[in-house]
Amino acid sequence: MDFPINVQNIKGEKNKIKKGFVKGVELADGTPVNIPLMIVTGNEPGPILALTAGAHGTELVGIEVIRQLFKEGIDIKKLKGTILCIPVVNPLAVQHCSYFTPQDGIDITGVMPGNPTGTITRRIASKIWEIIVKANFMIDLHSVGAPSIPFTILRPGGKPEVQKKALEMSKAVGITITQPSKETMARRPSTMVDVLMENDIPCIVIETPFEKMMREKYIKTGVIGVKNVMKFINMIDGKPEAHSGIPIIGGPYTSLMQTATKGGIVIALKEPGEKINKGEIIANINNVFGEVVEQIISPDNGWMMGYPIAYQRNASQAVASGDFVTFIALENE
Repeated sequence: MDFPINVQNIKGEKNKIKKGFVKGVELADGTPVNIPLMIVTGNEPGPILALTAGAHGTELVGIEVIRQLFKEGIDIKKLKGTILCIPVVNPLAVQHCSYFTPQDGIDITGVMPGNPTGTITRRIASKIWEIIVKANFMIDLHSVGAPSIPFTILRPGGKPEVQKKALEMSKAVGITITQPSKETMARRPSTMVDVLMENDIPCIVIETPFEKMMREKYIKTGVIGVKNVMKFINMIDGKPEAHSGIPIIGGPYTSLMQTATKGGIVIALKEPGEKINKGEIIANINNVFGEVVEQIISPDNGWMMGYPIAYQRNASQAVASGDFVTFIALENE
């Protein structure tokens, strides 16, 4: 089922959940690859919120967050406004369990607003952009390799008032808040969030840990976080719900991902959520003989957020030169 993406078409509708597919691209054998979409309209006028998940094919917790949100979490008869849900932003990456689109090796979040005549990822991105640019607010659901704590990401783009609104949204989520370090910004100078913020749409990323299987407590973290934002922007009534069973260290803090120089096996020395001190060894890399060949040292006081090794090697603790080893939040930046 295809249907046109035009917010004007759904104004006046009430208490409806429309499900369908937006025409996407074709594979080399002519197989169509379309984009799933839900348009959820409430009982009263209100903001338009975009919810996205599945931009990276190894990060699927957000898909289940969206399912639970509408199967169990929200009564649309009490909803104010409209929600545009894209549970799978990059179907090709999800199909191949790949962070990037296999056909052209591109991260879809880095090429927004896309190009309808570009490579296959840019064409899909242009379809996604047509939907999300209609929103007043957006939450992009991602997953971080476990072990890790859940957190939100604030990117620095946009006008001061847009940045302020994004910070307020992140505070409403109720978990640890991070901002990318200079090193991260150099690696990823522009993402879907940045482009939305530059278009005056406050946007945040919620990162929930994933392992070999989804963990219910992290799915619940995502559901509570999204609902808390919806309460903050007056889409649903109620007081913010507190999270339980997960470490929360506050923020915003500057996040830093440290990489390996030597190849070997990572031995974690700190637990996610634990305080770390400047100069402290927080992980070792051992060679195949069990000898320490590299020590990962905290550059400043802060907190251990996680070990994103599974992010790149399917839950293996092995790293090569340049692979991510630790993810920390710095107190003084």
